[in-house]
This record gives sequence, structure tokens and C-alpha cells, in this order.
Amino acid sequence: MNNSVVIDKKFYWELFKSTFLISAFTVGGGFVIIPLLKAKYVDHYKWMSDKEALDLVSVAQSAPGVVAVNAAIIIGYRLAGDTGAAVTLLATWDSEGSVKKFVSLEENDSFLVRITI
Repeated sequence: MNNSVVIDKKFYWELFKSTFLISAFTVGGGFVIIPLLKAKYVDHYKWMSDKEALDLVSVAQSAPGVVAVNAAIIIGYRLAGDTGAAVTLLATWDSEGSVKKFVSLEENDSFLVRITI
């Protein structure tokens, strides 16, 4: 765990919210999420160093499974242990379900057609 980060309800909310938004609005595959995670967790919140984030992403890439999910879980674990990993996993998983619900709404069909043309 990261000793320089204050682990409280606000931290967990920020961790969930940032992971959810990055996961929900990232288009282009798992590798696209990596610079966004760095921008949020390293540059904005300063929860970890640039080298540390790069090391964690390297581990995420070498692990079997989806890179975006692996990266989120490993970063969550590094920041707040098992609870942090669970929070980032839930945020990544829930964002996928939320996007599917949005896409399935009939009134969004014309919007989605316009952005794919």
C-alpha cells in the first residue's frame, strides 16, 4: 500500500469515480487506458510516481486477461491493498455495464449512428 495517501471514504470515492470514468469513456482498446490512468493517478492526484506507474502497467501487460482491467486492479491494489483492487475492479466492470445500457437505449441510436459515420 502507498503510505503517502490518506485512505478514507473520500479516497475510495475518488478512486472509484476516476477509474469508472476512464473505463467508461475510453475507446480504442486496453492500451489506450494506460496514458489516461497515468494522467489521473500520477499527474493529477500524485498517488504514485511515473516510474511506479510504468512498472505496474508492465506487470498488467504481462498478466493474462484484459490489459485495462489488469492495470486498474494492480494500481488499485498498490494504492489501497485488497480493498483498492476491489474498488477498481468494480469501477471497471460497472462502467462496461453502464455503457451497454446507454448504447441499448432507443433514443441514443441516432446519436451513436452520427458518431460512427
